[in-house]
Order: sequence, then structure tokens, then C-alpha cells
Amino acid sequence: MHILKSTLALAMFFAAGGAVAAEFTLNFMPSADRNTSASAYQCNRDGFGACRAYGNYVNFEPTPFLMEEVVVAGVNYVHVIVGDPVDGFAQEFYIEGTNGSSADTYNAASSYSLAENHPVSGTPGLGPLTGPGNASANPERVIMRQVVGGEWDAATTTWSCGASTFCNEFLKDILLAKPRITQTVIDGDMTSFFDMDMRGSVYSGQALADMVSAPVINSVTVQGVAAGDFAMTPEYTSDSVVSGGRFIYTEGLGILGSEGTYTYAEGDFDTAAEDWTIYRDPDPAVNPDINL
Repeated sequence: MHILKSTLALAMFFAAGGAVAAEFTLNFMPSADRNTSASAYQCNRDGFGACRAYGNYVNFEPTPFLMEEVVVAGVNYVHVIVGDPVDGFAQEFYIEGTNGSSADTYNAASSYSLAENHPVSGTPGLGPLTGPGNASANPERVIMRQVVGGEWDAATTTWSCGASTFCNEFLKDILLAKPRITQTVIDGDMTSFFDMDMRGSVYSGQALADMVSAPVINSVTVQGVAAGDFAMTPEYTSDSVVSGGRFIYTEGLGILGSEGTYTYAEGDFDTAAEDWTIYRDPDPAVNPDINL
């Protein structure tokens, strides 16, 4: 059961593909491609009760959760859904595992996080949020979507900003490409919209030339009147100052190229040194200590 938490931790912070994007469905629903002979975990959703584990690792976490093994174009993936878009937050991802037994698939998707962040047996805590295993997987082997705010249509299983005053979407629907990030904020008479679509840029490209298909839009309107609209089209010039999205990933020695390094055109961010616990709500009523 440690595999479940390690896989979740690894992908929650940009975890670790080999098939085309059109073959993945990102609608926060169980996959039609589930390997029915493999173990699956569901709780707080689809009629399943509270999440819990075994032995000393007991959890009554109220968050909706699904983890299952799926096969897409002959490749095994661990498919995880955390949260429910109806509640204003949901994250879904597919992370590649090695073909073979179900245990092989889960272990390949979470092995480094498991090895580095395994809490001491019988001791509750947040091991997977504090060790270097987080963010260690190969981003070219993950499909991911996260939504915050917005509106969810259960009948069509679609999410949109709708009339919400805040909505944010992180969408990585192409294995080898970087994500698209969009955000809308409405505050009284002011509306702002941000869109950076990096899906035309691959993880080996850092130069401006590699960003030709990554337009950046940042618009603001006040009482319906444009106030500081900005749109950087794909026609970047030598005068363009762009740092967002300009990074490369170099594969490491871990399974499927995990444990690699990120190099940025400007600035730096060390995923292994980050304290991921600061992103967790400390209220025990919201997030009891979990050791799944």
C-alpha cells in the first residue's frame, strides 16, 4: 500500500510515455482501458467508502481518490484521480510503468519515491512530501490535468471556467510536450486572463526558436475596456524577453529516464530541495496524516 502513496506523491508534484495524446481521456472518470486483472483502489467516489490502508497505516482521508492500472496502445500506465471537480479541485494523471505484472507497473511508476520517502514502519507522518523522490520522474512519460475552480458538467463530464470568478487549468495532454497553463480571474469590474500554451515545445528545447508555438497571452479589462492587454505571438524576435517555459529535461539513471535534471534559460529550481509540505493544508480535519 506504500506504492499508492508514493505514486500519488510522485505525480502530485510533476511526476513521470509512449503513446499519442488522443488515446488518453482526461475527464476525471475511471478509464475504459483498466486492466481488470490488476488491483485498483477507489474511495470516497463512485459509491466507495472512506480510504483506508492496512496494519499501522490507517487513514480516513475524505478526498475522493482513484488509482488503477490501464493499458494504452500496449503500454502500461498507472492512472490516478485525486479530488472531484465538483468541489473546485481535481487532478488526474497517467504515469508510465514497465510492462509486466501489475506489481511491476506500480513499482516502476513509484519506485524512487518509494525508496527515498518511505516513512518509518508504524510511524505516521508525511514521508513522501519531504524526500527527494518527489518530482523525480521523467515528464515525457506523464499525461496530466489539474483544474481549480470553474464549473463541472456531470452530464457531459466536461469542465469549463463558466461564470466562475476564478479558474485555473494545468493541461499536459501530449507526452513529449510541455503543458498549457490558463487562468481567469474576475474581481468586480476587473477581468484578467492568462494563457501560456507550451505544447508546441518539447523537453529538449530551451532556445527562443523552440518556443515558436508557445504563445503567451495576458489580458486585463476594466469595465469591459482593455487595460494592458499583452499578447506574445509565435513570431518571437531577438528583442523578445521570454523565460517562462524555457527549460530542458535531461534524463537520469532511474527507471524510464527518471531522476533526471532540469536546466533553465534563466533562474533555477531544485526539485530535490523543495519542501513540499508547505503546499499541504495543515488542518488535521482536512488532511489527517496519511501513510497509504
